[in-house]
Parts: sequence; C-alpha cells; structure tokens
Amino acid sequence: MKVSCLPHLTYALFLPAVLVLSACASGGQISAKGTKLAPKLSGSVQSESLEGGNQLIIMKLYSLPKPDQLGKDLNTFMVWFIQNSNEIQRAGALEFDETKRHGFLMAATPMHHFQVMVTAEPSDMVSKPGETLIFKTSISN
Repeated sequence: MKVSCLPHLTYALFLPAVLVLSACASGGQISAKGTKLAPKLSGSVQSESLEGGNQLIIMKLYSLPKPDQLGKDLNTFMVWFIQNSNEIQRAGALEFDETKRHGFLMAATPMHHFQVMVTAEPSDMVSKPGETLIFKTSISN
C-alpha cells in the first residue's frame, strides 16, 4: 500500500493559484450525497486539470454530522484519494465548521482516475482510512 501526504493549504493561501490556473484548467463537478451514516450530507466535488498534469480537487460538503456523533473517539473528518485500491493519498483534514455543519477541502493530486472518500477519524494524524465512511465518489479526468 502506498500512502502519501500533501501539505494542507488553506483556502486563503490557495485561492490566488486557483484564479490563475482556472483560465487553463478543465474538469467537472459531481454532486455529493452521503452514505447511510450521513444521509443529509450534500454538496459538490469539483476537479480541474492543472498545468503539469495534476488535478485540483475542491470539495464543499453541507449538513455534515458532528464526528463524535458517529463514534465515541471520532474528532475529525479526513479526505482520501484512492487509486487502484492500493495507492492511498491522504488529502487532508476537512475544514469543518461545527456550527454551520459545512466542510471544505482544496487539494492537488497527480491521480486522474480515483475515488474520493471522507471518513470520520480520531485525529488528523491517521495514515489510512478508517471504517466510518460518510462520503465516496469517483473522479475520472
């Protein structure tokens, strides 16, 4: 199993790069719907092709449950990119607004055909996805 971690970039730091790169980017948007553990979850996952062959993934999720409602020791949501069932990229922790129950993540990946998963985890230091899956979709660019 191959696991890689990208540094998490905040929205404020990454926005200028998105604006510059969006002029030459292509991709798509997928509507988000949660699993049985998060039936009210909605939102979108957008992918854009960047120069150099990478993909920019922008995830916006709404009506998220609190992580601790899904399990005793769960405290955060992690986003994962998985290719060929054995290449796992830890995209980062979902920026979660507990009051509004919204989540946001922006991350880049060299993958082009992969799954995006969101799991509830005990901390943002985990190296592989746990069992508490709240969202899953496929990206193909």
